[in-house]
Amino acid sequence: MKRAGTVANRLASSLARATSTAIRRVNGFTSLAGARVSRDLGFGRQGSGLSPAAEADPVAERPQRGLAWTSRLLLMAALAVPLLLLTFAAWQNFRLVRLEAKQRVTIETGQLHEHALSAIETYALILAWIDDRIRGLDWDRIERDGDLHRFLSNLETLPQIGAVLVIDPQGRMRASGSELPAAAADVSNRDAFVAQRDRDAGIFIGREHIDQLTRLSDFDISRRRSAPDESFDGVIIISANPGYFANFFSTISRDENFSALLLRDDGSVLVRYPALPSPRVFSSETPVMRAIAAEPDRGLFWGRGGIDGIERLFGYQRIGEY
Repeated sequence: MKRAGTVANRLASSLARATSTAIRRVNGFTSLAGARVSRDLGFGRQGSGLSPAAEADPVAERPQRGLAWTSRLLLMAALAVPLLLLTFAAWQNFRLVRLEAKQRVTIETGQLHEHALSAIETYALILAWIDDRIRGLDWDRIERDGDLHRFLSNLETLPQIGAVLVIDPQGRMRASGSELPAAAADVSNRDAFVAQRDRDAGIFIGREHIDQLTRLSDFDISRRRSAPDESFDGVIIISANPGYFANFFSTISRDENFSALLLRDDGSVLVRYPALPSPRVFSSETPVMRAIAAEPDRGLFWGRGGIDGIERLFGYQRIGEY
């Protein structure tokens, strides 16, 4: 019991000394902090000349101190870092939008290319079919052959065909799927005839023009009539229906600024969606013609439309060897 009492007395004595030491340290810290605050606020300065009223409101007389350079750096970082993050996020989003636009335009251009290629190959097949049908017939027989005229008339029911014409070497129409007036008999001035008369142009695609009879826009696709000696013996012409292409173009995209063209390599516009009021030929200085000159087979480029002036991403692709 005595030993326990001695231990208790020692513990109490140690606790008292520790408490006394802690109180002295707290008082020391308080005095030091008070001195620093008094010095910062201007208290206790000799010759300060402060009135009792001023000394009663030391905060009002506290001098304005500038931020330390470390504080300024921290403030600048606090402002700059969020701005940099926002800028980086915006740039990444911009890159993703442009990448998606390129992918979409590439796909759409491919769809347009496949449709146009299929259509032109169909025209070439029909021209060869007509050539085989009239092989070995003289021109008087061709003109009077009722079965041939019905054959051509059936071909004109196809949606991509406006008219089918069989032209003799002088440029006179000898057979067609439709009854045309005498004024339409002479087609010697059509580019689809002239190109084949001067040389064998293979499958030739002429410029868009307004038909004198129907007042509708179309363009001609032609080939020479076969001859045993490979001499010039007339031309077979199909007048292509631009509406067939435009209807397909309209299904490709719902973008309000979407447009599509079927274009010759000389800049002549054959088909456009949305439609044009009159035939159009692009000069070599337009963005699309400059891009084609640089990369003839296919490409993508940003520029303003040569017709509507709207800036957009353009894609193009050459249609086979045509």
